[in-house]
Amino acid sequence: MLTLKINNKLQLFRNKIYICQRIIVRKIDMDISGMRHEYNTRINLLLEENLQSKDPFVIFDQWFNEAKKCDKIIEPNAMCLATANKNSVPSARFVLCKGYGNKGFKFFTHYTSRKGQELEENPQAALTFYWAPFSRSVKSCSFNILITHDINYNTC
Repeated sequence: MLTLKINNKLQLFRNKIYICQRIIVRKIDMDISGMRHEYNTRINLLLEENLQSKDPFVIFDQWFNEAKKCDKIIEPNAMCLATANKNSVPSARFVLCKGYGNKGFKFFTHYTSRKGQELEENPQAALTFYWAPFSRSVKSCSFNILITHDINYNTC
């Protein structure tokens, strides 16, 4: 059995270990600050005057369709979903986007999961898509989650 203690806080949750620690600035053993890709080239600049539309969902749709066509991106619909419980303790994980449009983004979860419980307690969340080959990310912050218990699953 593996036991970890960092800042005296450890959570065991359904056979997974979640380590909650305060961020403390101190000397660390592994310095990886030199690992950085150069993003600020003219090719990677996102300038407002170069956008074909000012509508964020139109831009997202264009970028998402480009990501779908890219062989280097396995799951273009993967997004990091960040939630917080009623005590404002944050949690983030990757989920798959199942739909999007002017009203927002759709994903599925089990209501009894940690994510589902946090969304019941605190319907504020944030999500981020990241497509590394394009050096692009899209985030949507502080939106209200609509929890629908009545889902009709059509099967073939």
